[in-house]
Amino acid sequence: MNKTNNETDFDEMPVIFKYTRKEAIQDGVLVDISEMAKDAGFKTPVAMTAEAYAHAVTVPHWEQPGQDERGRTWDVLFLLYHAMGRHRTGIPERVPYQVSVFRRPSYEVVKLVAHLGFGDDGEPVITIMLPGQD
Repeated sequence: MNKTNNETDFDEMPVIFKYTRKEAIQDGVLVDISEMAKDAGFKTPVAMTAEAYAHAVTVPHWEQPGQDERGRTWDVLFLLYHAMGRHRTGIPERVPYQVSVFRRPSYEVVKLVAHLGFGDDGEPVITIMLPGQD
């Protein structure tokens, strides 16, 4: 069979396993934060890996009053929005940034990476993860 310029050897191979973004959200592998992301000015769906969410958003039960997941999620999105805004000539596929999270008695810097990619139906999506996650 002759291939066109855009085809590869993999195009003719059967799909053995497919794990969608929707399934990852349902399984808890990804945490959907799209509703709050809309309020922060994002036009695409945004999710975080469970590990990134645990490090940057989850508030341990012993933390100070005034710390909550809604506020920390807002911080993650606000800082991402500004990190993306620093790219004047187009936003790259991966945007590294960091957020400071209060961990009694001081703050911890959590490094994050936002991956701009495509969702289950080819729509643009953002996935926030820890460095090294893919």
